Amino acid sequence: MSGQRPKKKEILDRVEAVERENLEYANRYAEIESENNLLANLYITTYQLHSTFDLGEVLRIIDEILLNLVGAERFSLFLFESDGRMLQPLHTDSGTPRIAEIEVSDEKILSVLNDQQAWIAAPEEFSQLPDLSPKAVIPLMVDEDMVGVLAIYRLLEQKSCFTRIDEEIFDLLSGHAAMALCTAVLRRETAGRVDFRQGFIERT
Repeated sequence: MSGQRPKKKEILDRVEAVERENLEYANRYAEIESENNLLANLYITTYQLHSTFDLGEVLRIIDEILLNLVGAERFSLFLFESDGRMLQPLHTDSGTPRIAEIEVSDEKILSVLNDQQAWIAAPEEFSQLPDLSPKAVIPLMVDEDMVGVLAIYRLLEQKSCFTRIDEEIFDLLSGHAAMALCTAVLRRETAGRVDFRQGFIERT
């Protein structure tokens, strides 16, 4: 009997190990499935961004990306004025109050302006930042020119911080959304040389 007890324990340990492995595989499968769905959504939204010349439609698509894929509740698009010293609000989500011009001397904006890389708050920073302080600042790039920024102020209640997938979406928005916006404005204008910055500002 004493020889059977170690054997029984060995079998139970193996069963537990197999169950743990199965759980790990199931969790990993769920992660891969979620990432695949998100990649499919990214492909669709990228296609949509470049499938319309209507400025309002482009802004609507950007809204959907931020709300449904990132989980951003409060955000704004800003465009550089011609003097390069101020950011003029172009578009905000429906719940965000009208935001005044932002000085380019803002610390977070300056960091993005200098290195042309997105600034994204780390998870531990979220609770320390004021409610109306940006949690992420994404440069809007056309080729090598930075024409504005996307600022995200608040996430949906069920989301506590940004993820690696969010960063991939920000990379997409940095180039594709900026180009789609510029193309829509240029298409809208029919005569003379177009200053798309002025076109954006005049729309607000």
